[in-house]
Amino acid sequence: MSSAPGFRGDPSRANPEQLFVAALSACQALTYLFLAAKNGIRVAGYTDDAGGRLGVVDGRMRMARVTLRRNRIIGNSVSTPVEVAPQLVFTGDAVAAR
Repeated sequence: MSSAPGFRGDPSRANPEQLFVAALSACQALTYLFLAAKNGIRVAGYTDDAGGRLGVVDGRMRMARVTLRRNRIIGNSVSTPVEVAPQLVFTGDAVAAR
């Protein structure tokens, strides 16, 4: 691991902010897939182009925003604002989430 490149970190290594966004994205994916399976919905595909923005919030450097391309269930667990921008594609009897 390393700090973010803007803080003299190695861009080839993961930084804590990237891992935070990845954890939120993974939790969203698992929740989505669980709910789909529970309701008998066959999932043809799943992608998430999650992103985060580091910034000064209340005078402190912290995650200012995270964007997920999915439902907002995990957003209730963190204090960082989580923006949701879902895209669903229906193909026959399956749904592909992007």
